[in-house]
Amino acid sequence: MEAEKRIINTRGGIWKHRLLNWIGSHEEFPARLRLFGLIKKLFGLELLLFKTPSGLNLLLDISDWVQYQIYLFGSYEIESLTLFKKLAQNASVVFDVGAHIGQYALECAHDDATQTKRIFAIEVNPKTFTYLLNNIQLNKLKNITPVLGAVAANSGILNINIPAYWNMGNTQIAEIKDGQGLNNYLVSSFSILDVLKLHGLTRIDLLKIDVEGNELIVLNNLFTEGIYPANIILEFIPDSFSQCADLLALLQKSGYLLKDVIGNLYHEQTELLEQNLWAQRA
Repeated sequence: MEAEKRIINTRGGIWKHRLLNWIGSHEEFPARLRLFGLIKKLFGLELLLFKTPSGLNLLLDISDWVQYQIYLFGSYEIESLTLFKKLAQNASVVFDVGAHIGQYALECAHDDATQTKRIFAIEVNPKTFTYLLNNIQLNKLKNITPVLGAVAANSGILNINIPAYWNMGNTQIAEIKDGQGLNNYLVSSFSILDVLKLHGLTRIDLLKIDVEGNELIVLNNLFTEGIYPANIILEFIPDSFSQCADLLALLQKSGYLLKDVIGNLYHEQTELLEQNLWAQRA
């Protein structure tokens, strides 16, 4: 099995991971996920060190969906990541907004032999941000600037809804209401323009953005200030996010050609591979 060959910390024997990986990658059968969780807990396999096909060392928490996919297949969103890595070859200033544990930013930094790219990895969930920091340190990458907080149009304080533990990538901004209890926390917000100004930068060459339906706010803020990234890869799910029509209109009005992540022209109602859209500045 390919995944088990990349496991660095076997935590008591590769056979345990062989069994776990077999169940995880097996076709669906009754109680498959429950059995996977039971064996993972029994053997204490929640955290492990893992080597990706590209040679990155990652600390993975395989209770989380995204990290579980990396564990099974070597990466998450394989086609989108391939496109990102290709576009990053000619990019000097790169932003990974909604970086999660840092897969996109880390791959970009790992490919940068001269370690001269300016790469910013922004994440709002403090738990996944900790993994991001660990992964930067594990790979001794000096060209990534990790940023903890929420990207918005302006600086301020936002309420964040805590997602289910198994889906930390679903962390999102939520309206502040009384009596929300343990399911929320407050976080500082800032604009990408604040980050650019702090580092003396005036452009973005490549932007990957996954902010759970708030992409319109972030991009409108950039475009208003004359910042037009040459390439943008963004999450795009019309059935889930109400602002998708306005987002398409904004991108097209701003001179972007819309494609899927393998390069086919996008047309409305097209089902997007990996639910990601590629906007290329004409």
